[in-house]
Amino acid sequence: MTGEEKRAQLKEQYKRDLLLRKEFLDKAKDLQRSQKMTKAVTDITSSLDMGDTDVWIEHLNRESAITEAKMEMSMELADDSSDNLLKAQANEAAQQKFSAEMLVKQMKKEMGLLSDEPEIEEPTDLESKASDEDATADQSEQKAPESPKKTLGDF
Repeated sequence: MTGEEKRAQLKEQYKRDLLLRKEFLDKAKDLQRSQKMTKAVTDITSSLDMGDTDVWIEHLNRESAITEAKMEMSMELADDSSDNLLKAQANEAAQQKFSAEMLVKQMKKEMGLLSDEPEIEEPTDLESKASDEDATADQSEQKAPESPKKTLGDF
């Protein structure tokens, strides 16, 4: 027998062993499934024989009510948390937009592109807090007299 023939023979033997192992594992899985099914059926039939159907029905009703309550609570929490998250993101975006607008206005004032007259604007609830802080900062800047020329030596 040559080396090639021996290798082919070993290969065929390995394939047969793999098929036998696979068949064995499949049978074991089938037996486990059937064991679970028979156990469930025997539990149900034994309880029916004893007249415990009312107990089973009550138990099933209780379990379904608990499951429904948990589901409702989780749905409510998910709705509340998503609403709160959306509101927080909207507030943050509004604050960022307002601060960006104020920064642009301040830069325009410093460059001399905007007049010193304050614009009348009705801020929203979120913007009112930020505008109060910016207004106090603007007032302190307006009190300090600006020199007509700015050079490095003036700092």
